[in-house]
Amino acid sequence: MHDAVSLLEAIASRRYTAVAVARAFCKRAIIAHQLTCCLTQWLMEEAIDQAQRLDTYYNEHGKPLGPLHGLPISIKDHIQVAGASSSQGCIISISPDSQDSDIVAILRRQGAVIYCKTNQPQSMMHLESDSHWGRVLNPFNVHLSAGGSTGGEAALIAMKASVLGIGTDIGGSIRGPSAFCGIYGFKATSNTLPMTGYIKGTPPPALLNISLSTGPMCRSLRDMDLFMKCVLSAKPHLLDPNVIPSPWTGLGTLLNRRLKVGIISNDGFIEPQPPVKRAVSWVKSALSNSKLASLGEVKDFKVFGATEAWNQVLRLYSPDGGQLTKKGIASSVNPSILYGMDPQGCRTLRDAHSPRSYSSA
Repeated sequence: MHDAVSLLEAIASRRYTAVAVARAFCKRAIIAHQLTCCLTQWLMEEAIDQAQRLDTYYNEHGKPLGPLHGLPISIKDHIQVAGASSSQGCIISISPDSQDSDIVAILRRQGAVIYCKTNQPQSMMHLESDSHWGRVLNPFNVHLSAGGSTGGEAALIAMKASVLGIGTDIGGSIRGPSAFCGIYGFKATSNTLPMTGYIKGTPPPALLNISLSTGPMCRSLRDMDLFMKCVLSAKPHLLDPNVIPSPWTGLGTLLNRRLKVGIISNDGFIEPQPPVKRAVSWVKSALSNSKLASLGEVKDFKVFGATEAWNQVLRLYSPDGGQLTKKGIASSVNPSILYGMDPQGCRTLRDAHSPRSYSSA
């Protein structure tokens, strides 16, 4: 099965046409959606039309349009894609997109084909993905969550219906679902990638205090490297003044010192489930007792102040006490998924303005 890099090589060598690739991924995406509820919009007609133009360009010029020529890329629902619509996970927030977000525009200019948008949770800030579109199921076990908030992307990629997608992350929304679904995810440092066109209307109050980040979700480490290299080569700081110009050395980065890896088995606040403990133990053993041991130092890491940090971050996430989210839900015609089906979301909004504190007891 191809990753993004090998698929691009196959298209460049004319083993596949852009149309054939677009059609294959559109078909697989709709099958994946029937099994996991991972999509919000299916853009097959637009994707085939774009792919046909790419094939015409290749035939006329004898070369690909750009480094991403013919590569199908999936997009998280709240990121604007011209001709589609975007939302913040509530029906009231759905609105048509008149233009691409900066990052989508960059990818299109380099030859990428946008073919679907993916599911996210109501109000977007949850480690689960349940919205008016439905709940995203884990491809490996439909009785488990695909994670969130970029759960639709994670499920789609894990189902091999996408090789590369774009997610967002403020508190684990790329990292969590990537781990849940066994794929690669990279939360770029805030202000590294352009995010103009990511959120329409009133932004979530959390962004007043904590910077949102974006990044790729994919099947291989080299795909992450490809994505970052391509986007940053377009000099996005010239489009978005919030982007800080920074070089990308990626997989070619040379280390002049040993890495230090901290292993957290318990943060003193939440006791991990047994499968998580086993996984962490396996990673520690693998890093300590193999050829990788020469690359870095592995030590147990004791987390400081996790309980206090959680009490504070709840207020940073919802400095308005969750009022914007509550109003968005109240003005929607859909039932309150957040309160009726998502205990985590209900607790988060309640605790955002509650004088009560958690303790590790």
